[in-house]
Amino acid sequence: MTARPNTHAKAPIRTGFLRSFVRWLVIGVVLLWSLAALILVAARWIDPPTTAVHNQRRLQAWIHHTPYRERYKFIPLSQISPDLQHAVIAAEDAHFYQHHG
Repeated sequence: MTARPNTHAKAPIRTGFLRSFVRWLVIGVVLLWSLAALILVAARWIDPPTTAVHNQRRLQAWIHHTPYRERYKFIPLSQISPDLQHAVIAAEDAHFYQHHG
């Protein structure tokens, strides 16, 4: 009788690679979720250094060789009229108060 080659010898190596790959994938996903949560929590108290509109206007000024000057000031929500707050919310989502956010 001829000896059959052992075909199951490579299975532990493949399983180890798969297990390692899944472990690193899970670690990567957890790190990305943690980073996203940290950014959202930080955004609650830290004003953004720039906005998409500012970047667009800065780019347009650079293309047209004109000076660009940012003119904005953050104002606490407590200093903004409740009517204006409701108007902005209604402009974004007219049915906001019907579906409770």
